[in-house]
Amino acid sequence: MKIIRIAVAVTALLILLVPSWGMAQVTAEAPVAPAKVAFVQMHMDSSGITMVKVQVVNGTTKAPSKDPNRPGLLAEMRLADSTVLVVGHIADPLRQRLEYEDPAEPGKLKAKMIEKSSADFLVRVPIRDDMVRLDFYRIEAAPEGAGKAVRKLLGSFTRFDLQESK
Repeated sequence: MKIIRIAVAVTALLILLVPSWGMAQVTAEAPVAPAKVAFVQMHMDSSGITMVKVQVVNGTTKAPSKDPNRPGLLAEMRLADSTVLVVGHIADPLRQRLEYEDPAEPGKLKAKMIEKSSADFLVRVPIRDDMVRLDFYRIEAAPEGAGKAVRKLLGSFTRFDLQESK
């Protein structure tokens, strides 16, 4: 009786495994190149944005944000077919909100905005063969009564600028 149960279990296991062997063989014949991401160290000051260093690694980025009116910085990737992908939003590195305890009223928080003259920051950019340009914009809140935020171009970089630096 035990031998019959073992034989049935082994047979069931083989029936489940054999189809997956065939699937593995089919997918193994068509290797897919891994996705690439550039870690780009940027410097920003009153004159705009410059690239400091680029490191390319295997990997992917998070899903892009779809809100073009969100204040801060916006990085857009323009593809060869003129399609624009929103790479993502970045908090403005020149503007930092600080919270601190109110010395006059312990236990209460106060906040203030600090404006810096320059700052370094890091962005992750997907590397695509059909990418032509990466643009950085400052997004200012929409003026009262206007529906669209104001965009100011801070810097523009080509796919060749995103080559790994040594």
